[in-house]
Amino acid sequence: AVDIPHKSCDHVLAIALPRRGKDSTLASLGMNLKNEHQYSYFSVFDDGRMETPMLAVPSDDEGIQQSLAEMGQEPEAMDAEVFVPRMSGVPDQLPANFRPFTISIADLTPQLILRLAGITKSDANAESRIKRALDETLDAGGDVSQLVTRLQIYAEETEATIQWTEIEERQAGNDVETYQATYEMRADKALEDAASQLARLAGEGLIASPSASTNIDMAEVIRSNEQAAVLCCNFMEPGQEALKYTIIDLWLRLIFQARDANPRLPRVALELRELKNLAPSKWADVRYKDALKPLRQTLFFLSTQGGSRRIVLLASTQKLTDVYKPIRSNMATKIMLQVGDEEIETLDDSMHFYPEQKEQLSNFEVGQGMIHAHGDQ
Repeated sequence: AVDIPHKSCDHVLAIALPRRGKDSTLASLGMNLKNEHQYSYFSVFDDGRMETPMLAVPSDDEGIQQSLAEMGQEPEAMDAEVFVPRMSGVPDQLPANFRPFTISIADLTPQLILRLAGITKSDANAESRIKRALDETLDAGGDVSQLVTRLQIYAEETEATIQWTEIEERQAGNDVETYQATYEMRADKALEDAASQLARLAGEGLIASPSASTNIDMAEVIRSNEQAAVLCCNFMEPGQEALKYTIIDLWLRLIFQARDANPRLPRVALELRELKNLAPSKWADVRYKDALKPLRQTLFFLSTQGGSRRIVLLASTQKLTDVYKPIRSNMATKIMLQVGDEEIETLDDSMHFYPEQKEQLSNFEVGQGMIHAHGDQ
């Protein structure tokens, strides 16, 4: 057996040809982190195959069954709670472990609201306006429609007044003086876009008012680490496919937000199958670029700062260079199962294999692999 250190939450990338066990390997790693080290296990992307509700362990693949038999192991399933966005397209009847969810506006930040509209760069003025609209809505016990209305108002050119106090020294003592200043705020298209997208997602059923009973409490999901938490976006209706990536982006941000706010929550293991579909290295022939760009930025953010919040990424890909380079470079542990000759040469450029190691990589049976961590394999 090989021990993979986990205390520093070094991210893991599994590389292999199709149907060579990379996703089963990640599920096994996640199960070990969950059962032996009390991580909370999240599976957030299954590339549309509807396997994550079962987490594909046990598998009916003959090669995997044979490898398990050779190692004296038996298939083991993982207890999971499957979270389904409460949107049109979701069946009226779902399995008992499926839970429709919404996201409360109380859990949104100005940055998240802008990301809903695909805006990853904004100035302080836009975020300040959104914060003002959000705070006023929540303080008044308002709902989504009121937040949208306020965003639309603050998106227009308007006059704003700020007020502040200063303590001034007097001979008879200190006095508190109050001052006001008025200035013009230019119209802001970012707020218009954010308001439109927020209204659309509320209409679809994803974003809800704080009082909605279906709102997800991400801190509580992390805390309940007895079950795996699975995000299932496979019930999207035609025309909603791009929303899948927006929802994944929101989930990842909410997970980070919860761990950042409460470091005493369990550590988190995030499984992401076929990482190239979420963080491609090239945009040519990629659908839904506008939705994927914020998600790729979030994954880069997690690859650089997730470890400090004790969030470890468990990802898979068929080809290393298909994954956005700044992300794959931050995944310190790489697990290589059987790969093709061309991919071996690509991997050799950075890992400098011995001739016998190259031969092993091309001839591995299902269940066999090589680990590269911190320059060693």
